[in-house]
Amino acid sequence: MGWADFVDGKKSPKDPNGHGTHIAGIIANSQVGEDGEWNGMAPGANIVSVRVLNKEGFGTYEQVIQGIQWAVKNKDKYNIKVMNLSLVSPVQSPYWADPLNQAVTRAWAEGITVVVAAGNSGPDPMTVGVPGNNPYVITVGAFTDNYTPNDWNDDYLAPFSAAGPMLDGFVKPDVVAPGAHMVSTMHPNSYLAHQYKDAKVALGYYKIAGTSQAAAVVSGISTLALAENPDLSPDEVKFRVMGTAFPWVDRENDLAGYSIWQQGMGRVNAPDTVYTDLSGFANVGMDIEADLAGKEHYEGYTYYDAENEQFVLKGGFGTWAGGFGTWAGGFGTWAGGFGTWAGGFGTWAGGFGTWAGGFGTWAGSVPWDDTVYNDEAFVTSFMAGESPSLTSTTTSIGISK
Repeated sequence: MGWADFVDGKKSPKDPNGHGTHIAGIIANSQVGEDGEWNGMAPGANIVSVRVLNKEGFGTYEQVIQGIQWAVKNKDKYNIKVMNLSLVSPVQSPYWADPLNQAVTRAWAEGITVVVAAGNSGPDPMTVGVPGNNPYVITVGAFTDNYTPNDWNDDYLAPFSAAGPMLDGFVKPDVVAPGAHMVSTMHPNSYLAHQYKDAKVALGYYKIAGTSQAAAVVSGISTLALAENPDLSPDEVKFRVMGTAFPWVDRENDLAGYSIWQQGMGRVNAPDTVYTDLSGFANVGMDIEADLAGKEHYEGYTYYDAENEQFVLKGGFGTWAGGFGTWAGGFGTWAGGFGTWAGGFGTWAGGFGTWAGGFGTWAGSVPWDDTVYNDEAFVTSFMAGESPSLTSTTTSIGISK
C-alpha cells in the first residue's frame, strides 16, 4: 500500500477525519459480513491513500493537485488504475480553466480512470461541483434503496444528490449509485466518529450518506472491470459503466423517472459493467491532449430555453424545469443509444476569460476561492440516523499485477 500526506507530511497512514477510511472500506474491505457477502465492492484491491484535506475536511487546491500529481507520478510503481475523488469545490470557471480540473484531466490522459462525487448540494439544477463538472471523468450521483435492497420499486434519487447540467452545457452526473445509509469502516477516534456518534452501527463501522459513498461504489465497480479486463482505457471503462446502466423509468406513464440531468445514464449495473462484451469509447470527439494544451475546448449539448424556462438538449431530446420527475421527454428519447448525446461535442474557440455560457457569464472577475471541502448543504433530516459526509483523502486503487 502506498501513502502520501500533503497536509501534515506524516510518513505513515493517518486519517484523523475518518471519511477517507469510510470510502476505502466501501471500495476494498475484504471482511465478510453477517450476510456472508464481502463488505467491499472490490475486496482486497490495493489502496494507495493520499491525504489532501485536514481533520475537519477542508483543504486547498494546491494540496489536492499535489495529491493527484503524486498519484500520476507513482502510477506505474503501484499500478494505479483508478482514482476516487470524493471531494467538492464551487464551480467558478469553465471546466478547462480550473486548475484542479486540469490536474484531473491530466490523470485521465495518463490512463487513470477517475471517479468523482457529484456533490451533496442537490436537488436543484447546476449544483454539481468541481471536479464533478469535468466532462472526461465518471461523475456519480446518489440514490437510496429506501431500506429495501431487494425491492427496487421504492428506490429514489437522494434529495441531496447534485444535478446538472453544467455551465459548459455538459450532462452530469454520468450515473447514479447507492449512497444512502452506507455502512463502512471508520476509526472510533476520528473527527467524524466524534461528530456523529449516532452513526455508529458496530465496532469500527459507521453509517454515512453522500455522493462520496456513491462514487466509492463506482470506483469499486471500475476496479473489478479492470481486474477482469486489464487493458481497458479510462474511456472504455466509462463507456461500460454508462452503457450498461439502467435508466430510471416511470413504467406506469412510460416516462423517464428522472431527467438525464439528474440520473445521467441511470443506476449502475455492476455485473454487466464487469462482464459485458460491450465495446466502445466515451468522450468521443474530444481531443484530451489538445484540451490540455489550450488549443481546443469543448461544450456539451445542453442549452437553456429562456422562453420556456427549461433546460433542453440540442435536437429536442427533452426538457427539465428543475423539479424532480418533471422532465417531459419520453423514455427512450435519449437512452436508446449510448453516445447519442456524448458523441459530438461542439468545440470551444473562446479565449480564457471570455467564456459566456447560455446559463450565466464568467469573465474572470469572480474572486477565486481555492477551498476544497465537505458539502454542508446536505439535508440532515433526510432519513433518520444519517449524517453528512466529509472529505479527507483522495483514494487511488492499484490493480494487483
